[in-house]
Amino acid sequence: MTFDVGIVGAGPIGLATAAELLRRGRSVVIFDKGPIGRTIGWYPRGMRFNSSAGNLALLKMPVPAADGDKPTREEYLAYLRGFVRYFGIEVNTYEEVLRIDGDRGAFTLHTRKKSGINGSYQCRRVVLAVGSNEFARHLGIPGEDLPHVSHYFTDPHTYHGQRVVIVGGRNSAAEAAIRLTHLGAIVTLVHRRAEIDTSHFKYWIGPELIGMISRGRITANLDACVSRIDSQRVYFQRGDGTEGSVDCDFVLLLVGYVPDYRLIDQLGLDTQGEQRAPVFDADTLETTRPGVFCVGTIIAGDQNPYRVFIENALHHPKLVADTLDREMPITSS
Repeated sequence: MTFDVGIVGAGPIGLATAAELLRRGRSVVIFDKGPIGRTIGWYPRGMRFNSSAGNLALLKMPVPAADGDKPTREEYLAYLRGFVRYFGIEVNTYEEVLRIDGDRGAFTLHTRKKSGINGSYQCRRVVLAVGSNEFARHLGIPGEDLPHVSHYFTDPHTYHGQRVVIVGGRNSAAEAAIRLTHLGAIVTLVHRRAEIDTSHFKYWIGPELIGMISRGRITANLDACVSRIDSQRVYFQRGDGTEGSVDCDFVLLLVGYVPDYRLIDQLGLDTQGEQRAPVFDADTLETTRPGVFCVGTIIAGDQNPYRVFIENALHHPKLVADTLDREMPITSS
C-alpha cells in the first residue's frame, strides 16, 4: 500500500496534521520512536502549561483543565489520548523512522520497531513533526554523566530533603527551583549570566523566584559557569576568574534541549542561521526537498529562546492539507 502522507512524530502538531488529513479523506501513516506526546511525558509531574487550554486545543477540540485555565502535563497527555481515539488515528508508536529515500510522489520510510523488526512504508508526501526538544543540551564537563546528575526534572518527590544544585536560568530551571524549595529541598541555582532575565518566564514564575532568592530560600550563584562535578560537589568559575563550589546530593542540568537533525540532514534539507531552522515556504511549509514538509516547533530549529510553541503552530496542519488538496485532488469514484 502507498500512503498519501507519512508523518514522523506523534506530538500535538503531528497528531493534528494526521487528523486534518484523515478527515479530508487522505491515507496517513504516523510514527513515533516512543508513545504519543513523548517529550511532553518528560515534563515534571503536575507541571502546568503556560498556554491556556483554549490555546492548546487541536482542531478546536476542547482541552479539559481542572482549574478551568491551564492544563497540567497529565491532563494534556490524557487529552492527546482522547484526541487519537476520537479521530481514529492509528499511530505506529515505538517505531523509529531511520531513513527516508525517494522523491516527491514516491518516498520510502525505513523504520525499526522496539522489538528490532525493520519495516518500510511507501508514501507520496512526508511531514516531519519531530519537535525541537529531542536531546538534552550538554555542557561537556567532567562529571556530567555521574548517576546523581540529570538533564531532566520529572518527579519532584525524588528530591525531598536533598541538597539540589540546579544549573540554568530559564523557565525549566526556575520552575524546578521553586517547586523543589516548596517541597523541602535545599536549592542552589547556578547561572552563567550576571542577572536572571525573567522576560521569557511564565508570568507567575519570575516574581516568586526573585522573592525566594532575596529572602535566602534559594541560593543563587550568578555569573558562574560550572566547570566540573564530582560525587559530592559542583565546581564553578565566576566571571571575575575566581572559583567556587557547593555541596550537592543531586544535580539538575536544565540548560535546554536540541532537535534531532538526523532526518533533516539525511534528506539534505537546507537550514539557516545558528539555530539551523529548516528553510520552508511560509504558505505551504514545504521544505527545499520537494514533497517534504516541516510542521510544529522544528520549523524554528534549535530554539534558544523559544519562538514557536504549540499555540502558534496550530495552523500548520491546515497549510499542509490545503497544499495537498491543490496538488493531489481526491477524485470521487
